[in-house]
Amino acid sequence: MVKYNFFRLFSLLTCSLALFSCESNYSEKFTDSITHLPFRAEEDERWGLIDWDGNVLIDDEFKNVPTFVSEGMFFVENENGLYELYTAEKKFRKVGNDYVSIGLFSDGLAPVVEPGKPIKYIKTNGETAFDLAEYKGENIKYASMFYEGKALFITENGMRGYVNTKGKVIIPPVYNDASFFCNGYAYVSKDGNTFLIDEKQKVWMNAEEEDLAYLLPSEGLITFTDAFRSDYGLKTVDGKVVMKPSSKITGILGFYNGYSVYRNTDNDCGLINNKGEILIRAKYDEMYLCKDVIVYKDRSKYGIMDYSGNVILEPKYDEIFPFFGSNKHTFATDGKDMILIDKKGEEAGKKTYAKVKLPPVEFLPFMRPSINARDVYSLGIVASDYIDLESEAEKATAYVKDTGLDKVPYGVLPEVFADAYGKDYKVSDLRGVSELTTELSYSDYMDIKILCDYVDDVIVPEYDSYYHSIVTGYRYNNISPVSMSIILKLKGKLVSQKNEFGKALVEAMKGRGFRYLNGGMKDGGYVAMEKSNPYIKANVIMDSYEDKISISIINDNWQ
Repeated sequence: MVKYNFFRLFSLLTCSLALFSCESNYSEKFTDSITHLPFRAEEDERWGLIDWDGNVLIDDEFKNVPTFVSEGMFFVENENGLYELYTAEKKFRKVGNDYVSIGLFSDGLAPVVEPGKPIKYIKTNGETAFDLAEYKGENIKYASMFYEGKALFITENGMRGYVNTKGKVIIPPVYNDASFFCNGYAYVSKDGNTFLIDEKQKVWMNAEEEDLAYLLPSEGLITFTDAFRSDYGLKTVDGKVVMKPSSKITGILGFYNGYSVYRNTDNDCGLINNKGEILIRAKYDEMYLCKDVIVYKDRSKYGIMDYSGNVILEPKYDEIFPFFGSNKHTFATDGKDMILIDKKGEEAGKKTYAKVKLPPVEFLPFMRPSINARDVYSLGIVASDYIDLESEAEKATAYVKDTGLDKVPYGVLPEVFADAYGKDYKVSDLRGVSELTTELSYSDYMDIKILCDYVDDVIVPEYDSYYHSIVTGYRYNNISPVSMSIILKLKGKLVSQKNEFGKALVEAMKGRGFRYLNGGMKDGGYVAMEKSNPYIKANVIMDSYEDKISISIINDNWQ
């Protein structure tokens, strides 16, 4: 068990020695592409955009906060709750359509979703580059911004894969979990194991077998631990040990220009090089590696030092955001307002700002190898707004079979139901109960359960053999249900499409051989259908109430 969650991260980003020069440039290119930030000069003003040197591009313009400007474009939410795309110029202009979900531009593309539509990627001129709706019949529900020419996507069954900037699936969705690709590697999980793979899906390491710290390689080095997952060391991707796990080191972040931040057993930060040598003793609260300097936190205040540990600025600010990319300035806070400072710690003028929205520190090169999988999703994942009603209806009605619902037969006795689903009921669970139910599946759109309504108690008391006045125990009642139902609890956008989904359910039931009874649709929000076969002759009642739809099978012959 790792002591500090700050370092125990599941899906992360990576680097190899051969790729370092190229991929480090890519990482800096990405950070340098974020040129302007949302800001408000005064607390009661609207939002505008400002660059890293304090030059205002757009002032006091937007009610809602815009996104960062990446690759010359930004999004902002309109009064209808949709996002609009604009050019980052003084006379900004709208391009493209309105979107319910957006990601940042990277590699010339951004993932977006229009109302009621699947995911697609657009160019900076707003034109569609390609759609990402489905893969081999499986709807794609989530997709990320591009990282080094690859975007992560997730299908409706929760499997992960990768697509390139041409819209071609380069790694099929065969993984249960996955990180972004960065510097040529990614972590993926399959069949209960977590692997380090390259772009050709070659497995380099098994995370559990190698005692990896789930921090992806950077600059050719990967972090590994002792058997207790507490002490950290370094080795190359091909297995050469550079530094054995040390009890003095309980976490190492990604390397940047040959340096990394490490933590000790007191959770203090210091500086280490790529030979495993400690250069700055761990005594600081936080350290952020920038291109030329280090922003550090000591005793609740932030300052600046060089890579030799020489203090440039004594800790004085409540916060200093790390110098981003090649920028000469950054923003610091001293009390309420924000101000620009340079790498000497000197204030760039006396102008202050009420609010500046800054990029996530996870975008910094040394932090990117340590992005948690769940954190990743907040940094550029969009969700499809399209629901394939026919597909969802097929999933729901697949539980309706000729001989029963799911794995229990029609007319199932209470004891058979309990055995089928492994229910270890106690008498206190069932006393006075006339229904038995269990969950069958969960998804983003609906939860599905089976319910058997017995009307009478599912257990009955047993009495003594003399006067039948003393209860000696309980047994299952030998009765069949009056109805058996598949209950669908709708969630998310499926709730607002309940009526359309109900029609799709009817069509799916017709595909399973059921037909309308007595003229089809009836008043009162239900549909009566029937099907005759050697096992059942039943009416199917689809009764919609609130956010639920029930598919009920009724047959008098069960009693």
